[in-house]
Amino acid sequence: KGGQRSKRGILLDHDDDARGDLHNFQGPRKTLHDYFIDLSGKRASAREEALSTILKALTLNIEQKFVELNFVTLVYQCLHSIKKGSPTEMKQAAHIIGLLSMITTSVEKVHEAYEDVLTALSQGGLKPKLKTLEILGCLTVVTFFGASNSDETESVMKLLWDLINPGTDSSDRFPSMSHQIERKDSPAVLTAMISAWSFLLSTIDGWRLSHKNWQG
Repeated sequence: KGGQRSKRGILLDHDDDARGDLHNFQGPRKTLHDYFIDLSGKRASAREEALSTILKALTLNIEQKFVELNFVTLVYQCLHSIKKGSPTEMKQAAHIIGLLSMITTSVEKVHEAYEDVLTALSQGGLKPKLKTLEILGCLTVVTFFGASNSDETESVMKLLWDLINPGTDSSDRFPSMSHQIERKDSPAVLTAMISAWSFLLSTIDGWRLSHKNWQG
């Protein structure tokens, strides 16, 4: 866990008094908490505005206290937007989950996010959305910060490998994930998956790699 904690520190803001209000944005004076509440609203436009504002706030100010207090619910709401929301919601939500994983100092929270994202992306209902670059980026970032050991990292590498090279032996472990990416019409996604796989490989010490999984 020491290694994970060192990862946590690379993106922390030195301003521990980060506040939830958005003084730098024009328009009605609303706090981050107000936009957080809007995520559960029924109007798609309100959810998109809330996601956009939260994304800007996390990018510009790294709202540490807001993240720590609302991490679990934010991940849940963002996963809901990925599953049920518009393409705009889905992309913004995926980006937010990645940022949350980088900002939080809690190893337990980010590991839970890793498990939740992996579980969600293993469901058949998200098959078409696997071609979205933001989703692949989200999975890669959450794995980097949230996987607690090399086996968990390799489980995502296998998932990606099954998409890159359908029909491999590990496809039985993720039956709903195999044969989803068509190379002929997704060159950008294929490139992103290969890059993600290579990046995750670089995070594993060679002696910890299960070589039997990558033979042949």
